[in-house]
Amino acid sequence: SVTKAEVKEVDAGFEVTMVVKGRKLSADGEGRETEVPMDSYLDVAVFPEETEELGDDDLPEPLILEKRLIRSGEQTFTFVVDERPAKVGVDPYIKMIDRNPDDNLRSI
Repeated sequence: SVTKAEVKEVDAGFEVTMVVKGRKLSADGEGRETEVPMDSYLDVAVFPEETEELGDDDLPEPLILEKRLIRSGEQTFTFVVDERPAKVGVDPYIKMIDRNPDDNLRSI
């Protein structure tokens, strides 16, 4: 999940800082879940403002899209982009199984 996101204008463009919280659960055959260490490369992205031609659930072309190592707990990522960002996300295209994908994106 993305727990915090900030943007500030800098000489090179816009500096985007996002805090991501990683958590992974494993379920046994009877549905009992146990937290296990997370150590996975996931997509991390910064998105511009949405345009009118996009559908309700569509995302615009990202300003940045990179694979980053996500571990259990919180970690901070910082990017510099040329265009003012509107949203950040971790696993924004929901490639991993996620019971609550709504917290993968955050507006800034």
